[in-house]
Amino acid sequence: MWESEEQFLSIIENLNAVLYAVDAKGVITYVSPSAEAIAGYTPAELVGRFFTELVHPEDLPQIQERFLELSQGKETPIEARVLSKTGEIYWMLFYGKAVYEDGSFAGAQGVLVNVTEMRHAQNALEKLNRELEARVKERTAELEKINKRLRGEIKKRKRKEKQLQLLSQAVEQSSNGIAIIDLDGKVLFINNAFAESHGYSPGEVLGEHLSIFHNAQQMKQVENANRQIRENGEFLGEIWHTRHDGTVFPAMMHNSLLYDKDGRPMATIQTLQDITEHKKMEQRLFQSEKLASLGYLASGIAHEINNPNSFITFNVPILKDYLNELMPIIDKYVARNPGVEFCGLAYVDFRKDVFDLLQNIARGSDRITSTVGDLREFARAKGKAEFRRVELREIFRKTLTMCRGKMNRMVSSFEVEMPEQGLKLHTDPEALEQVLINLLINGAQAADKGESWVKLRAVPGKKPDDPMIIEVTDNGCGMDDQTMQMIFDPFFTTKPVGESTGLGLSICHRLVEQIGGRIEVESEAGKGSRFMVILPGETAGRLEAC
Repeated sequence: MWESEEQFLSIIENLNAVLYAVDAKGVITYVSPSAEAIAGYTPAELVGRFFTELVHPEDLPQIQERFLELSQGKETPIEARVLSKTGEIYWMLFYGKAVYEDGSFAGAQGVLVNVTEMRHAQNALEKLNRELEARVKERTAELEKINKRLRGEIKKRKRKEKQLQLLSQAVEQSSNGIAIIDLDGKVLFINNAFAESHGYSPGEVLGEHLSIFHNAQQMKQVENANRQIRENGEFLGEIWHTRHDGTVFPAMMHNSLLYDKDGRPMATIQTLQDITEHKKMEQRLFQSEKLASLGYLASGIAHEINNPNSFITFNVPILKDYLNELMPIIDKYVARNPGVEFCGLAYVDFRKDVFDLLQNIARGSDRITSTVGDLREFARAKGKAEFRRVELREIFRKTLTMCRGKMNRMVSSFEVEMPEQGLKLHTDPEALEQVLINLLINGAQAADKGESWVKLRAVPGKKPDDPMIIEVTDNGCGMDDQTMQMIFDPFFTTKPVGESTGLGLSICHRLVEQIGGRIEVESEAGKGSRFMVILPGETAGRLEAC
């Protein structure tokens, strides 16, 4: 009946009761944790003791007699007084059931219900009844019936109140959103988690239509879910929601029908779990696995391309030397034979074409070499980071040494906020320098306006364990949401064909992951971009003073 032992024990504790088990000699073999709240004994203090040690001396004979009867198969509840650890007296109602092994009595197990308050109330009531009986004997029977009925009603009401209170607390304190929506889409009930996940308080949405949680596109998902509920009685799946501020988030929804006492559908109960972080983790895992696979592929491609290209690179200078020695001989031949053509070209055009073609071959080979270098760099990005302690200013200084000249040529303004003296971190400095250089050059290439600028700065955490952020910001062309979803994909580029391999940002992404951080981007089309390298304080971003 109960979904778990823990839930059952929780119910027993709320009922002010104790589960117990004793062996044939009356030695306690098990007692539920609720015993401590009533009698002050932990289960460990009770197990191994005779249960008669806890019984009030005046009640001991009848308890022993009842235990004997229980061993003979007669199971009758009995009330008796029990002494707590501090000597307090509690009235307990003993429910026991005999346990047999191989046909022989092996002990008993049952429930002790704390009826102290009821006993005190009953004693007070009996005292009052005795006083009333002395004055109004003829009303005794009638009053007894009334009192008995009232006690039952009070007990029943208290039990229902406790159950309702428990249910209310469970719903309100649930980390999952819970709402009840009528068949017309009107919000009848909503807990804090459901309302707050959308940026509302419960009072703001009660009575509103559920479309307050969705935009027009998302309502199509809701309609499909409602269709499934009508056909199957429930829906389980992902539905996107819209917050009060207009932002959207994915949620796992479980919606099912509620029925009235006549079995007719009256509403749906909906549970919601925000899976935004789950989606992000899923995407990061997918990205990492994809980058790792492409890294191996890139390494193989680079090797296969580089081998034949090496022949070109090596032989072009030799071929040029051959031509330089051969051309004077051909010049003399043409001088003696004017008008001779080569491959349908006049000699003067042929002579120029040969060296132009050779130069183009060399340039093409150089571009292949550059592309192979990018592929190898991408493949190497999956290697193991080499961590050591280094000052952040030194990383900035080396980065600027390698790219300041190029940055000054590419943008109107290149601003750098140097970190304060003495800030150190535990990281792979070469990897971090490569990341910063790539991000700076990428920002400069994007900053194509007349007053273009790129900024580099570090934002250390306030405490040693806080993350440190290194920002590269530009006022360039920016990106739309679709582009931002793809910028870290290998070989993705917005530049014209032939101008970029599309590996720079994917290399940055992998290197930052290897040094224990993550890279994030904020951008808007036409308004520039901000790349953030976030190094967590407990790993690569731990800051200390010199």
